Amino acid sequence: MATWLDLDGLAAHLKLPKSTLYKLVNRGHLPGHKVGRAWRFDRDEVDLSIKAARKGPFSEKGIDDNLRDNPKTAS
Repeated sequence: MATWLDLDGLAAHLKLPKSTLYKLVNRGHLPGHKVGRAWRFDRDEVDLSIKAARKGPFSEKGIDDNLRDNPKTAS
């Protein structure tokens, strides 16, 4: 059975600020489901997504570096 978390719960689970989570979800790096105006997250789905991203947005430079806007790629 899925364990659903709201944004506060996910922030506590991942030990990340909510602003970082908003960026990750909006850029498609974390799976989230919008229910009305609120975000809901399946904890297991998020954990699997992070583990799968070891060679993606979470690797090498780290989360913070990958969240910064890159002026070379901005359109």
